[in-house]
Amino acid sequence: VRAGQSVYHPGDIIVMAPCHESSEILAGGNIHCYAPAHGRLLAGVRGNKEAKIFCLSLSAQLISIAGLFQTHEQYKKMSGPIQISLAHNTLKISELHYD
Repeated sequence: VRAGQSVYHPGDIIVMAPCHESSEILAGGNIHCYAPAHGRLLAGVRGNKEAKIFCLSLSAQLISIAGLFQTHEQYKKMSGPIQISLAHNTLKISELHYD
């Protein structure tokens, strides 16, 4: 997704190409990001508190689920598989471990 572009879908979105800074992905459902995402990732944009963001590394400018958000200054960049979910009205960022 090029800088300045927005992609919206009312359901889940699977991202297979890089998302550059100032781009944004908006999904009514989950976001699965299998490429570098340096822009904004917004899941559950219509209030879906069950939505999640899955990514291979966390380097987005902004992450949001159901309107609750954090900017890159509020969380540490992480490499490795990450899951972002909503728990008790706060964003929960956790590493995914494959057994």
